[in-house]
Amino acid sequence: MNSHHVLALSQRDSILWKIYKWSIVLLAFQTFHCVYLLNINTYAFHLGIFALLTLIHIVSTSFLSYNKRTTLWIGILAVFLALCGINKLTVFFGTLIQLLPSLYIFYLKKEFKQDLLQFFIKIFSIAVFITAVAWTLYLFGIELPNIASIAYDSYSFENHILYVVRNVNWIVKYPRFCSVFLEPGYLGSFIALLLYASQYKANKGPYKFFLLYSLLLTFSLAAYLLLLFFFFLTRFYKSRHKIVFIGIVVVSLSGIFIFAKNYNEGDNILNVLILERLQGAEEGEIAGNNRSTAAFKDWFKRDFVRSSSLLLGTEQSLNYINEGSGSVGVDAFVARFGLISLMFYILFLFLPCHNFKQELLSLLYLLNFIQTSFTWYWFNYLLIFILAMNVYDKYCPTEITADCHEKH
Repeated sequence: MNSHHVLALSQRDSILWKIYKWSIVLLAFQTFHCVYLLNINTYAFHLGIFALLTLIHIVSTSFLSYNKRTTLWIGILAVFLALCGINKLTVFFGTLIQLLPSLYIFYLKKEFKQDLLQFFIKIFSIAVFITAVAWTLYLFGIELPNIASIAYDSYSFENHILYVVRNVNWIVKYPRFCSVFLEPGYLGSFIALLLYASQYKANKGPYKFFLLYSLLLTFSLAAYLLLLFFFFLTRFYKSRHKIVFIGIVVVSLSGIFIFAKNYNEGDNILNVLILERLQGAEEGEIAGNNRSTAAFKDWFKRDFVRSSSLLLGTEQSLNYINEGSGSVGVDAFVARFGLISLMFYILFLFLPCHNFKQELLSLLYLLNFIQTSFTWYWFNYLLIFILAMNVYDKYCPTEITADCHEKH
């Protein structure tokens, strides 16, 4: 990514574009449940940002470019949203409000998408890395003061200014980093998406290291797998010596596995939080894949998949989805919104793909969705997906550069 690319803007438009970018960053942080923005009403905040962006686009017409391809893409998203909202008007209007700011992101000109993606990665990586350094000191016994104990939804945590410590018994021995957000797993998976969006270059500065270091501290099984799988796929695709590349990967992973299993007789962070969670549990399921409760899984397999609700979903599923610690992931999504909605969502993800980079991006986004099912309406995920999808348009060079323009 070319960090030296400068947009040719008037002084007025330059100021408006800076306001635009910072408002997008702020909205993304709020959507991702930054602890300092938890008390802000989500719907009011999205409407406020949408109104601000609308005002900017009224004042300046420099940023947007309308085309039929993008309109078709948004049309598929609209059909998907309508299917999700059948007999669920509160869901429909609530999600519509959260998706409104994304409409302008779809229609941004390519050079502005590129600039916004670079800017977001830079700001996010610096912010998260600062908190990661503070977290590293915490692991060595140097703590920042606890300024608040907060309960939010099903979460309980202590706010230490630059990081939060979650009150979860089973991670006391090896606490996991989640910066100023609520979930280490979500943070790790989102960073994996950012690293792929930058093609693991991240402006060729320290930002790639900032993101990678922060991801490693989350000890998220899903994030580790997404990072390794898509990094190796990307490098394998570019490699001229594919057999040698595969050999290096196998030897490297084998070395890591043997080290983790034997160091301190397996009582180490990598083995306990990552490798042991890969061991097969009951019914052949990965031990780390605990996204749904046993009651939900039983109801889903026994009753739901054989019912007429399979196609369009049912609100009765909430009785099982919200039970206990709650259930997330693709099964929970299908139970509530149906198989047809899922098919249209997959169509939305893969419709704009014209090359291998875009296909991998859609696959990565889909795997994030399968794991959490929140990515379809969380602005921060959708933002990066839209920006990276257009930056890696079929008319672009293989690298993100300032020469990436729409073909006329």
